[in-house]
Amino acid sequence: MLVGSMPIVLLAQYQIKIKAIRTADSVAYFRGAVFDDKNFLAKDTIPLYKGNFTIKYTKSIVGGVYYFYFPKSKQKIYFIIEDRDSIQFELSGSHYLDSTSTNLSKNKILLDYQRLENRLAKIDTLYNAELQQGKKFSVAQKALYFKEKTDQLTNFRQAALKKLKPVEALSVYFTALNLKDNQVPNYKNFEGRKDFLKQFAIANPKMLFTPIVKDLIMDYLTYFPKRADSICKGIDSIIAKVDCKTKIYPYVMDLFSKVLKSRNLANNTEGYVYFVEKYIQKSKCKFLSAEAEKKVLAELAVIKAIKLNDTCINILLPDSVGVVKNLHEMAKGYDYTVITFYDPQCDHCQVEVPKMDSVINLLAQQLNKRIGVYAICNTPEISNIEWKRFIKDYRLINQYTHVKMEANSLVRNAYDAYSNPVFFLIDQQAKMVAKKISPSTLRRILVTQLQLGK
Repeated sequence: MLVGSMPIVLLAQYQIKIKAIRTADSVAYFRGAVFDDKNFLAKDTIPLYKGNFTIKYTKSIVGGVYYFYFPKSKQKIYFIIEDRDSIQFELSGSHYLDSTSTNLSKNKILLDYQRLENRLAKIDTLYNAELQQGKKFSVAQKALYFKEKTDQLTNFRQAALKKLKPVEALSVYFTALNLKDNQVPNYKNFEGRKDFLKQFAIANPKMLFTPIVKDLIMDYLTYFPKRADSICKGIDSIIAKVDCKTKIYPYVMDLFSKVLKSRNLANNTEGYVYFVEKYIQKSKCKFLSAEAEKKVLAELAVIKAIKLNDTCINILLPDSVGVVKNLHEMAKGYDYTVITFYDPQCDHCQVEVPKMDSVINLLAQQLNKRIGVYAICNTPEISNIEWKRFIKDYRLINQYTHVKMEANSLVRNAYDAYSNPVFFLIDQQAKMVAKKISPSTLRRILVTQLQLGK
């Protein structure tokens, strides 16, 4: 049973009373959902072992989705807080969502919604199993796979929205979820792209306090081809709707920075340069600290030094027996050369470098092109034994020139190769064709080059 009614304490803008009965967790964290699951406002720690605990907050709030996180059992319970709310929760045992009760109707609705999500989670499990077995799904195929789940959740939300006022945080949240679930992004659907953005209430302050803003933005960007110039158009459209004085602005800008660095985007560094120049270097809207901005602009200067269609900066590094290998000279012997920076100890490299090697060999056969690899061990301090073992274990021998980064070498800075792995593509004249690419991007670029007769 719920505890008795509780008056709102003078000056408290909201208060929450929690009654815990023999819970598996001794504490819970009270947090505000902001932008996505990885960002949150840390509000309080609840000592569940005490049995009863009250949270009071005296400042006015926007209202939105908050949650309890139980660190031992890794469970979450989401709920809504609006300004001046007085909320009561009672929970027990080890399965909190099943046992939790509350006093406000909006949170009863949200609890029931989460229970429905849990019952439908088996569909996600089956889908992930399909992915593990190597099955590929297009956006449309994925939407069809989840149709049963989507329909049930949408019907629940639509019924709930009839009981809610549009200004309520739960209404904002459910409306956004309906928007997300009931559209299938397609970069050829120009009208669908326009309609999506019209409905996208990203400027609503309550929208920030939901865990799905990032997903909505990424869904919108899925309408655009995986090329930096196209993605930048989508980014421009979203930023035009977000005032830089709003709290959501820094989150959006951080996301776009990461999106444009994706190796799956063609011309990704050019897109990142466009973004930094327009929204950081030249913009009057300052959202970074002076130190962070200085760092980004220093990075920009390095990136701009590597230009597409210009002759790449030559690399002269020693191979495993100490013979210096010349990148420009090597490139003359191949139609294309992939410059690879990697670290033999890097887990990601142990997956991506062999994958890139496999794609290169396949493309060379399919396209009848000679593709070489200038592979740079990007860790000067690693032993030659471990370096050579990596080459042997992954059979990185066909058309390869293996060299090792020297201490204090300027090559890493010249190519902005401060992470691993990093791949570049040059042609026979050592001109830069593409920068910081993935295996899938390499395939797309070379197929396009062939279609253009290059």
